[in-house]
Amino acid sequence: MNYQILLLFIINTFISMGYSIVAPLFPVLGKKISLSENLLGWIISLYSLANFIITPFTPQLVYKIGRRNLFYLTNIIEAFATIIYGFLIYVNNYNFFIFITFILRIIHGMGGGIVSTLLYSIGVSISSPEEIFTTLGYLEIAWSLGVSIGPVLASCLYHIGGFPLPFFTIGCFFFVGIYFIKSINISDKGSDSSPNFFKFFNFEMFTNFVPTVVFQIAQTYYFPSLTYHLTGKWNLSIETSSLFFMIGMCAYLIILQVLNKILGNFGLILTIFLGQIVIIFGALFVYPLEFLPQSILSIIFGLALLGASGAFTCVAVIIQYGKIAKNIDNMLDEFSANDISSAVFNLGINFGDFLGPVYGGFVSTKFGFKYSNIYMSIIAFIDCIYYYIYYRQYLNDIIKDIFTNGLCKIRYSPEDEEKSERLDIKASRSRKTSISKRNDENEDNDKIKFLKENEHN
Repeated sequence: MNYQILLLFIINTFISMGYSIVAPLFPVLGKKISLSENLLGWIISLYSLANFIITPFTPQLVYKIGRRNLFYLTNIIEAFATIIYGFLIYVNNYNFFIFITFILRIIHGMGGGIVSTLLYSIGVSISSPEEIFTTLGYLEIAWSLGVSIGPVLASCLYHIGGFPLPFFTIGCFFFVGIYFIKSINISDKGSDSSPNFFKFFNFEMFTNFVPTVVFQIAQTYYFPSLTYHLTGKWNLSIETSSLFFMIGMCAYLIILQVLNKILGNFGLILTIFLGQIVIIFGALFVYPLEFLPQSILSIIFGLALLGASGAFTCVAVIIQYGKIAKNIDNMLDEFSANDISSAVFNLGINFGDFLGPVYGGFVSTKFGFKYSNIYMSIIAFIDCIYYYIYYRQYLNDIIKDIFTNGLCKIRYSPEDEEKSERLDIKASRSRKTSISKRNDENEDNDKIKFLKENEHN
């Protein structure tokens, strides 16, 4: 990992820490103000809703403001928003609390949407083609690391200094990251005109967008309810319950290391498909069905599976988005393609981030925590069916290859097919050139022979 990627790694870790401490700590405010799970879910989701709305316009903002200036600005917004959260504990008026929290979550979410999109785009831009997958893997690890240690650090700081201290501390971390932005080679190159994000959202892009949304719903649907479930049914403290929010990202971090080595064998499409299958089983273990043993270990295993699904989905879809964007517009420059790919990815993450807590809070309030998990599994199953139907020819071929050659010998993927096709075309051109040269040589020999015969005569 070079120095610039390391700095992006640190900044992304701080961003995810600021994001991850809200879910385990906001129930403290919920109890103080007497918020319902449903309303708490909406408050948590507002960040992602604002994130979702602003993300498609990030390429246009880059064109008007510049990548570096926009990256500085949005990191400053993230820093101040995180610090201000710490003062919410002192707000006692219910209506004013709802108002100020809604405004703050929207501002924080808009800043987060832009900075996350830029961060992935910058990471790809400063990497060589051979390093892109590794760089994206590092950035995903940074996100999972921040989400993993954020709740733990928040729990410790909450125990030491109460509600404000975790937010003040992580807000200060942001300013450390802002200082180092000057050391990152952020290019303002791009298209001569503002790229239209919606032009690239065709049916294939949508097909790969849906698994991103479903994945993120699976990471967030239990946010409003898990703490209540653990403190109510299992009599755990808030500090202990907050540790459960790091399980998924720890699993994500571990599985991503394995997939970095074997993703080339799986291929992007099969990897994304497998991620949805993992979600189906993960949701069923968070609140086990009657025929499965109900225990804390089951919850841990289910949360780990949900987190592990991201290792299959996230890096693969970012690369897939870039390929689709270039297929739509083969004149698209590399910097703009990175902006589009990163924007689509963050749009899916943010939409899922918004839907997850809203869905989880509503279903848990209406039907109970158990059914929020059952329905989550059904949602992932439906997406599996849809994704399989769209890519059935490719998935059927690669599954046959698995049974024929074994997992380690899989080579069939769209990328291999394109590479093979390019090599075939190159070889064909080479053969044609060689034949043409031989024909030219024969013609020249015939002409020389003819001239010599004429001279002799």
